[in-house]
Amino acid sequence: MPRAVKVAVVGTGLAGLSAAYLLSGSSTEVDFEVHVFEKSSTLGMDSSSITLPVPGKEQKWRIDVPMRSFQSGYYDTLISLYKHLGISFRKTDFSYSFSRLIPETVYASRKITTDVIYNGNSGIAGMSIPSSMRLNEKVLSSIHATASGAYAYGIFTLMCFKLLILYIRVLFLSIPIFRPQGVEEMTFRTWSASTTPRGFIARCTMLDLAWVEFTQDLLVPLFSAVCTAPESNVYDHPVEEFLDYIWLTLGHHHYVVLNGVQEVVSKLIAGVQHVHLSSPISSIQMDPDDPATSSIHVSTGSRVQIHTGFHHIIFATQAVRAVPLLESFVSSLPPHAKAKRRAVEEQIACLRQFTYCSTLVINHTDSSLMPDNIEDKRDLNLISLDHDAPSLVTDVKEVKSSKTEVEDSWLPCSSTSHIPNNKPYNRAPRN
Repeated sequence: MPRAVKVAVVGTGLAGLSAAYLLSGSSTEVDFEVHVFEKSSTLGMDSSSITLPVPGKEQKWRIDVPMRSFQSGYYDTLISLYKHLGISFRKTDFSYSFSRLIPETVYASRKITTDVIYNGNSGIAGMSIPSSMRLNEKVLSSIHATASGAYAYGIFTLMCFKLLILYIRVLFLSIPIFRPQGVEEMTFRTWSASTTPRGFIARCTMLDLAWVEFTQDLLVPLFSAVCTAPESNVYDHPVEEFLDYIWLTLGHHHYVVLNGVQEVVSKLIAGVQHVHLSSPISSIQMDPDDPATSSIHVSTGSRVQIHTGFHHIIFATQAVRAVPLLESFVSSLPPHAKAKRRAVEEQIACLRQFTYCSTLVINHTDSSLMPDNIEDKRDLNLISLDHDAPSLVTDVKEVKSSKTEVEDSWLPCSSTSHIPNNKPYNRAPRN
């Protein structure tokens, strides 16, 4: 007979669901009784997704929130898991637009001007000329329109050549053997400053300024979107992770699951017999009747429910969530359990080293938060505050808006990159 082992999994993100799925598989030596605990009423990986009706049809769209795309080369383990589960996914090589937001003032209307359009697929798809570089040929004579068009495309060609050099340079610097010494201790801010070219030729060709603009206007918004983090956190992020991402994803494709993460959740949880939703854990205690096991206390209002007999507890949640529960467990240990107390206290000390920051993500259908010209809109539209905007707004005493003051109208944009998603790629039909 297989040995019976009772396991609790706290948290139902991808980590918790994967642990529960793997433990629920058949084993000839151990019979795992898996219990999953989730504080919300929905399994965590799919808890923020939304279902929207399709006008005129009974069919509905299930939209994954947050948008869940993954790239081969970097997420190979995830792709292997999805293949093992039989999850269908499709290639989606996103195109990007990079734009500047100039806030509205009493002297000028608000503008979202696109500077760079990148067609994706590791650069193979090339670039497109933004509308800001094209003059309106309708208001020009044919001769002037031809000359202006040639001038615009000449400038665009030079810009593409400059970006190609910078792109090749960042690829070169991402190769492990060419990374600077001490890169494992560098943040993105220190790395971008230390890799700025400073030679005579770089100054003459303005390559030094071009590199600063490239890292500031393209790499920062891009990794702000990848990490779902504000600009300040991108600058303070360990650069080695960014370099790994650039190097490992070179030449690889983006993917999204065909039927949404709801299918992923359903397949991972299918074999788990004990799922406890709406079950916020208040404490974990050592079982006095069996010191080798623990009990989980779930508090819902004034009612406390106790689940006993757990041999192992897996924390598939943030460190800040796990620490209070481990502290409650330590307080329940008897004085003679010194070895166990010391081991748990070491875990707590380790988990306290992790720090977190809150990120506000807003899902909306406001098309005004897109490039002004419809021709500039792409799959993902990254919008950053114009560098001159703070000084421009500071000089103005009032903003032409009845809803917000100056501080509210532009300051939130100064520390983050806004990522309106033009197309709900990660949506799945639901009947």
